[in-house]
Amino acid sequence: MSISVCIVTFNGESFIERQLKSILSQTHLPDEIILLDDFSDDNTVKIAKKMLQNSGLNFIILKNIYRLGINRSFEKCFSKATSEIIVISDQDDFWFKDRLLNIKNNFKKNPSIELISLNAFIEVSGIVSKKTVNDHYPYTSSTLINLAKNRFTGCQIAIKRNFLETLYPFPKDFICYYDHWISQFSLIRKTTMYIDAVQGYYCRHSKNVTNLVTKSSLVKIFILRSILLSLMIKKYIFLMYKSKF
Repeated sequence: MSISVCIVTFNGESFIERQLKSILSQTHLPDEIILLDDFSDDNTVKIAKKMLQNSGLNFIILKNIYRLGINRSFEKCFSKATSEIIVISDQDDFWFKDRLLNIKNNFKKNPSIELISLNAFIEVSGIVSKKTVNDHYPYTSSTLINLAKNRFTGCQIAIKRNFLETLYPFPKDFICYYDHWISQFSLIRKTTMYIDAVQGYYCRHSKNVTNLVTKSSLVKIFILRSILLSLMIKKYIFLMYKSKF
């Protein structure tokens, strides 16, 4: 069972070296690393290229010629992966050494599973807290609860590529992020596994693109969730229709 690690970066020169070191130090190395940079104006790509060239691993580095944003960038990055399993990485996280081995073993033991969600300690501005991702985003198997408030963070999930490819294109960023979209369909299909054992650090700092706690009006949330639900229904009908032919 092959593994691709997919990373999207943006002005991550302060973080990318540590994260790549944690990936390259895995007890089970990935079969390939796909890194897509969303038009950084710092040395992120230069640092990553130097590290990956010396790693001995298969890798691809892509650079957007203008900013695509989170969803389009991840979709583009995922589309270049060739392995059975795609493991998502942010530029600023940190992985414990057995993370990829645990992911692979759990997919092997549970062939019907299409998405694995992991837990991690939350690191705030370099300080690791006792709180975990699950403390902020408690795992749920309910599609409705997850629709109201996304409980999945992209950098803590691994997905089967053949399942992921059925979900393109992702909605626009302002509707929902790609991890919300993917997790909804995994929950609908009842093919989700949650691993509560901590597998690394989920890092928060002043340069994060997304916030740990989002603050939006109830009216805005209702409108966006309504749009998301409508898109999900359309996609679900399309997939059901396609499966018959």
